[in-house]
Amino acid sequence: MPLPFPAPGTVLWAVDTDLERDVFRSGAATKPNVEYLRFGDIGVSEEDGRIPYDQCDKFMVDPGQGISLFLERMIPEGLVVVDTASAKNIGKKAQKKIHWWGVDQNHPIPVGLQLVYDGQPPGHCILSVTRKMPVSAFLSLVAQVPFSLRGIDLVTPIY
Repeated sequence: MPLPFPAPGTVLWAVDTDLERDVFRSGAATKPNVEYLRFGDIGVSEEDGRIPYDQCDKFMVDPGQGISLFLERMIPEGLVVVDTASAKNIGKKAQKKIHWWGVDQNHPIPVGLQLVYDGQPPGHCILSVTRKMPVSAFLSLVAQVPFSLRGIDLVTPIY
């Protein structure tokens, strides 16, 4: 049975706080997609997409901004999980795999990072900074957080 959601603002993982539950992020088959940020992740609304590597020193990450994680596997809206038996009846083009990655527990978090529950949307938390820093410094710290593959869901659009 899953643990109840904490109150918004609860620090789930920091230098003096142990991570006591799994947190998830979808990603590619070989990586959890935490090595980049999108402009929207740091509140830059006039730009779209990922922050290019060569611009990582031009932008700052404030506390409360950062990498999105979830306390439960969150299937994107408009998709449903399909079991392997039903997958045979669905065309391959309609199927998509979601690779789930989780932060390894019992691993110290790098100084300067914290995981905070914000609940927007429900179940959402942010791997963020404890103080303002350049995107490049933030991503260097995030690179020290170990993620492991936690499973794969086969999904298809709702018709």
